[in-house]
Amino acid sequence: MKIEILQKKMSSLMLKKFRIFRSLAMTNDVKATVMKLRLAKPDFAIMLITIISILLFSCETEDAVIKQFPAVKPCPEIAVVNYEGEDYPTVQIGNQCWMSKNLNIGSFMVGDIEMTNNNQVEKYCYINKPSLCSTYGGLYQWDEMMQYTNAEGSRGICPEGWHIPTKQDLEELLLYVENNTSYLKDTLDPYWYGNRQDNSKKLGFNARTGGGFYVEKHEFYGRFYYVKFWTSSESDSTSATSLKIGNYSSPFNTGNKSDASYVRCIKDE
Repeated sequence: MKIEILQKKMSSLMLKKFRIFRSLAMTNDVKATVMKLRLAKPDFAIMLITIISILLFSCETEDAVIKQFPAVKPCPEIAVVNYEGEDYPTVQIGNQCWMSKNLNIGSFMVGDIEMTNNNQVEKYCYINKPSLCSTYGGLYQWDEMMQYTNAEGSRGICPEGWHIPTKQDLEELLLYVENNTSYLKDTLDPYWYGNRQDNSKKLGFNARTGGGFYVEKHEFYGRFYYVKFWTSSESDSTSATSLKIGNYSSPFNTGNKSDASYVRCIKDE
């Protein structure tokens, strides 16, 4: 009898709770979703496990069926860019040519010092460890990255023939991946949430979980959870747009220019 009652409760709640969970899960903020569902009734626990399993299975199936990308290839006639003594492999994604790793140029400086316009490129490294600049690239304040101009699409600290991506550049990239930033992740980075090292999702952008740096607070944050890339598009005089890759509903973020984020260069057309 108790089993029959539980089955009835599950069947009556299943459709309603499934729809709620599915709509929340579509925001990609899985952790927040689970926290909300923890407030459900105790007899919902069994059903919750079932629903999560169904959703994860369906997501894997949909990803594999809906979006297939061409084999990863470097940009035509420019497989690698050597810049300031470091090699940057390229990748062709749709009609765009990107560097497939973050920029890592400039002199290392500790995080309690502000970058200045002193004709020398400077960089921060996550938790003040230069070795992590080799892993994730350098962290740059917006003005330093732009080389103290606010002209959208400027070269900034990128090599000649390349520029800091605009918001429009990134919107084109997101359109290519159907606004699913998980396709931009490095499939070999074990810290991405739910990363299955699935080569069917490999696109070659290779975003790693490098976090960011609140310079004014002297606070490094977000490593192993997400990564932020600056754009050259201002929001206002003190803030600019960045691309935030992780489990978030919106890929674009407005950040203070004094914050430090990573830089990915795109080839001029």
